[in-house]
Amino acid sequence: MAIPAALLQELCMHPGFDAEAFLQAHDQQRPPVSIRYNPHKPSHNAAIESLITRQVPWCSKGYYLQERPAFAMDPFWHAGSYYVQEASSMIIEAVWKQYCQSTDKKLILDLCAAPGGKSTHLLSLLQENDVLVSNEVIKNRLPVLLENITRWGNANSIVTNNDPRQIGQLNECFDIMLIDAPCSGSGLFRREPEAIKHWSEDAVQTCALRQKRILADALPALKKQGILIYATCSFSVAEDEAIVDWLTSAFPLEALPLEVPEEWGWIGNSQNNNGTGYRAFPHKLDGEGFFMAVFRKTNDMSEAPQSGSYYRQLPTNRQPKQPAEAQQLIRDEEEGEWFTHNDKWWFMPFHSARAVDMLRPLLNIKKAGVLVGSREGASGKWQPHHELALSQLLQPGVARVELSLRDALQYLQGQTLTVDNVSKGFICCSYGGLPLGWGKNIGTRINNLLPKEWRLRKLS
Repeated sequence: MAIPAALLQELCMHPGFDAEAFLQAHDQQRPPVSIRYNPHKPSHNAAIESLITRQVPWCSKGYYLQERPAFAMDPFWHAGSYYVQEASSMIIEAVWKQYCQSTDKKLILDLCAAPGGKSTHLLSLLQENDVLVSNEVIKNRLPVLLENITRWGNANSIVTNNDPRQIGQLNECFDIMLIDAPCSGSGLFRREPEAIKHWSEDAVQTCALRQKRILADALPALKKQGILIYATCSFSVAEDEAIVDWLTSAFPLEALPLEVPEEWGWIGNSQNNNGTGYRAFPHKLDGEGFFMAVFRKTNDMSEAPQSGSYYRQLPTNRQPKQPAEAQQLIRDEEEGEWFTHNDKWWFMPFHSARAVDMLRPLLNIKKAGVLVGSREGASGKWQPHHELALSQLLQPGVARVELSLRDALQYLQGQTLTVDNVSKGFICCSYGGLPLGWGKNIGTRINNLLPKEWRLRKLS
């Protein structure tokens, strides 16, 4: 693998950098395969468990696999039991535990969220009254983000499609802000060798300017005393340590130290001693190239907004008359609010509803809470929605059918099923105890209600 000479020359300036080991990791080692389990969807997945070699040291639910299976052929993956994620990027859990989990009722922003790895990780770490806003500015990246957030099943999530400048108009709104900024991608050369063709020093400078624009536009939305997590998958100083220096000199931000045990292999590094950033090199740990730095927005005012202050935005209470069928499908109805529009019914926890009321005037909200179901066609017959099937709101007592692996894969292809001893009407099709989606038993067969965009194209 031909690592660009200019990049390698820059890396050799890092204290203790081992160029030979770095090149060997790119030439002779396959990228490690890692997954992160969904703590809200426990399951016994024997096929995946047989491949686990060890835990990712900095992630409580992260594990390395000895090889890469056909994830798309695993119903547990479709059910949201786990997420396939590069191990280095799971380091945000260490930040969360050190700086973010102490207070309740937090509003969190993942600014550049697609495809959803870090958002689903944050959703696994949130406390009950926290709310996550996952934003993606590029419209054609929204579908995969929406799919992964839906698959993970949390009701305390909101997905938006806005430019960072629009986000910044939400003055002092968020308690925590994660910005995994678009970058030159040199940290992923081993996994994506084609990216080398697009790398250049000019591209690095262009990315650095874009990162500064994103940060400058979005930072007004971070509360005083709020936490900023900045990350890239780049090795270049201009996108990493130089951004740390720029942030601490241009904004009221202090860089925070991160406790990373030496055996993890992360390297703390600073350029001008304005703050430390943390690097992952593929020859130092089992993961791809990654950079992260943590900041606190300093408070120079006598009265700072308190965590959870968005609760002060109390709206007119909305409790539309929802169909009886909808009420029977969700758990803990007293813990949230119903919303209706065009014969569709959503449900979200009270704290998520408060956040929606605050965000809606300025942001383009694409998803909030869980779409429970709708009235369909001229007859107005009720039909549950796929979001509910994958949601943690689903009532455990709904009619279910447990599928074999063969039937589960046929279901995921969109085929009709024939199953004995199943009650008529809408039924939740499950595999390994985890819902995959809805079907409707008409007596002789179960019609498949899995949305077309979620279906497997072929079995292989």
